Amino acid sequence: MIAGEARGFPLRCPSGAAIRPTPDRVREALFSILGERVAGAEFLDLYAGCGAVGIEALSRGATRAVFVEAARPALEAIRANLERCRFTDRARIVASAALAALQGGRVGEGYAVAYLDPPYDSGEDLTALEWLGEDPAGRLVAPDLVIVEHRRRRALPGRVGNLAARRTALYGDTALTFYGRQPAG
Repeated sequence: MIAGEARGFPLRCPSGAAIRPTPDRVREALFSILGERVAGAEFLDLYAGCGAVGIEALSRGATRAVFVEAARPALEAIRANLERCRFTDRARIVASAALAALQGGRVGEGYAVAYLDPPYDSGEDLTALEWLGEDPAGRLVAPDLVIVEHRRRRALPGRVGNLAARRTALYGDTALTFYGRQPAG
């Protein structure tokens, strides 16, 4: 279920082990931490799955969300969920592997918040974080926020390029690590 403007809309999500939606309580905690920072922001949802996190951002006032996902069933779910919540005019879907979309410049620029939720234990979280951390012009994210969802037992580095870990929040087996842009040195 979504909160905010689209409150109460249940989201469609394909079944199977390939898609692991962010649990409702983790999503609720995430947006409680983000607070008013989402309103008016541009939001990048990498490894979007069924789009729940990006749709929640739109429902809570984000001006635009870009969803990056490669799996066809998940892409169909994102489209259906955006239509159901009436957010298609404020959203863009990039049908691509997240790293390829980032490195190929297919996601655009100017995001205030980037959310990464790659398959747990794939190592893609660190690869994407390294790429974002080396973005010296800050084209993809504003100075403040990159969030990585990962397994609680997987420790992420305190610093990756120009990104420094600010906090980690724990919810059962799930952890959210928040990074902010900070000049090297």
